[in-house]
Amino acid sequence: MRGRNWAATPLGPGAAWLQSLRSLAELMLATPQPALLAWGPALTILYNDACRPIFGARHRDALGMPLAALLAEAGADSGPLLEAAMRGEAQRAPVPSPTGPRLFAWVPVRDEGGAVAGLYATEVAATVPTVESAEGSGARFRALASASSDAVYRMSADWREMRHLRGQDFIADTEDPSRTWLDRYIHPDDQPMVVAAIEEAVRTKGIFALEHRVRRLDGSLGWTFSRAAPMLDEAGRITEWFGTASDITERKRAEEALRQSQAEAGRQRRLYEAILTNTPDLAYIFDLDQRFIYANEGLLRMWGRSWEEAIGKTCLELGYPDWHAAMHGREIEQVVATRKPIRGQVPFTGTFGRRIYDYIFVPVLGADGRVEAVAGTTRDVTEQTETEAALRDSQARLSEALSAARMAAWRWDPVTDRSSFTGMEAEVFGLLPGTTLESSAEGQSLLHPEDVERHRALVREATRHGTAWHSEFRIIRPRDGRIAWLEERASAERDPDTGAVRMTGLVWDITERKEAEERQKLLSREVDHRAKNALAVVQSALRLTRAEDLPSYVRAVTGRVSALARAQTLLAEDRWHGADLRTLLEGELAPFIDADQRVILEGPRLAVPAPAAQPLAMAVHELATNAVKYGALSVPMGRLAVTWRVEGGLQGWLRLRWAEMGGPPVAAPPERRGFGSRVLEGTMRGQLGGTVTLNWQPAGLGCEMEIPLSRNAAD
Repeated sequence: MRGRNWAATPLGPGAAWLQSLRSLAELMLATPQPALLAWGPALTILYNDACRPIFGARHRDALGMPLAALLAEAGADSGPLLEAAMRGEAQRAPVPSPTGPRLFAWVPVRDEGGAVAGLYATEVAATVPTVESAEGSGARFRALASASSDAVYRMSADWREMRHLRGQDFIADTEDPSRTWLDRYIHPDDQPMVVAAIEEAVRTKGIFALEHRVRRLDGSLGWTFSRAAPMLDEAGRITEWFGTASDITERKRAEEALRQSQAEAGRQRRLYEAILTNTPDLAYIFDLDQRFIYANEGLLRMWGRSWEEAIGKTCLELGYPDWHAAMHGREIEQVVATRKPIRGQVPFTGTFGRRIYDYIFVPVLGADGRVEAVAGTTRDVTEQTETEAALRDSQARLSEALSAARMAAWRWDPVTDRSSFTGMEAEVFGLLPGTTLESSAEGQSLLHPEDVERHRALVREATRHGTAWHSEFRIIRPRDGRIAWLEERASAERDPDTGAVRMTGLVWDITERKEAEERQKLLSREVDHRAKNALAVVQSALRLTRAEDLPSYVRAVTGRVSALARAQTLLAEDRWHGADLRTLLEGELAPFIDADQRVILEGPRLAVPAPAAQPLAMAVHELATNAVKYGALSVPMGRLAVTWRVEGGLQGWLRLRWAEMGGPPVAAPPERRGFGSRVLEGTMRGQLGGTVTLNWQPAGLGCEMEIPLSRNAAD
């Protein structure tokens, strides 16, 4: 039998046989009396050397023959035998031989899965074995033990006595008959199961086959697959048992590991199924033909389809729009080609209406590293998308409002010292391009040294007590190094659960307002000062004015006060920065400036400093009054030329020349110095620090005035 080419039979090559078939074959070969084994769907025949006389010259042909054909030669119907075997019952049936049919006892045998896989048969002996046959049996046993890798054993008919056991380095040998073999070899917990299987085999005269634990040669516990066949006499009585015991310890360990792995896999599968079934996300898998091979309950509900209706279909077959199905087709191809995930967002109209979905496709890699499927998850982000859009719109409106108001809104976490700004941060703080203030420390580094401690105290107080604050402070702008004023309103909120403080606030630039306030203060002081000066001049004018009668006195005083008022108006219009010289002159000479050009004004544009404006106006008024009363403007043909120039720039000198022509002849300077002369001398030399020169020429009065601009630029 060992030399047979079994690959050509339904059983296949011997190396591929199941362990149960190999064990039964070795048991059969060890049996001293004729024994057969029929295995597999065709019940292919195997038999031991003791059967060779039965088959005679055709024994080689009988190996591999179907059982039905063998029994048919003996005139037996295999149907009842097979039916009984499937019920687990032993039967007797003849086997043909040259000397006539030989009677065999047939018992069903099972594979590793517990299913009936074949029949095991031994010849019903004609006589009770003699001592010689027993010795022959022992010799055959020893031969089998030498040839087999499994442990082999012989048992008495009732299994009370183990007659011989060759353990093959698996379990300890038994050379002498033993009645304590059960306790010696079998695990206590398995002994009842072993005894029950023995009793059933003895009762049915069938094959004993059982997996159980044994004590191994090294004292550790192992697993064995034990099979034994009964030896029967011609009366059908059991005379003894031949058995083999395979070491299946590693297989059982592997099975246990597999069982645990399968249990864990089952647990994981149940866990994943529970998650995938109850998650609001949609989960699915595409095969490489872009067909759905998995879809969780959420996706099936979104489609409005059952598993049977959806699985195996493409996106297009499930009703996706052409563009949508084509897009996913391209994405799946990209994932397969690159083995990298791809993510997107797309609208879809399903049973839930039109929704916005965020999805990701990922490759599923096989053991060889190739993509064998594409898995995906999809999440409904409709509300999130709408909320984000509303938030972006709100932030845009806030940013526009802050930009229009030239403000910056900020939020600060004192624990992490992280700040974030919205609005005009760079403009308000004068930051360098590309920079931001990411922490309170960075913001406080811009504070003016005189304002640092005051501002820090406000922050400490707000952090400690969760209060609000309103403050004005100065910073040094990084962009240009200038000092700027900022105003800030902020509040602190404390988390009721954690106690953590979060601060928010608004800050804006008030530099222009501060400068305007400062100018207002300066202007107020200037007005106060100028008013006092003007009143002093008026007092002097009142005190020094002389007239023959009251009306003349009133006219003289009114003219002089009006000159002061006009100068005051010019200064007020220019915010006390100065008075335009041409405008000042035109105010005094307006009645004579006409198309006849009786008065000529010529010189560069010049703003007379505020301290010099009123004194110069008084001086011009006195010269104009004298010209109207006694000089060139007192007659129709008279002319007046007022010219001026500036030497040395705005910090130099104003040189003004007054020249009258065509008036009454001037014989000589007046004998008495009047108020006008005293005003000229007092204003030019006393107030303005300049000079004045009067030239009484026959053609008319000439006056040269020099005024230092630098002295009068500041008061």
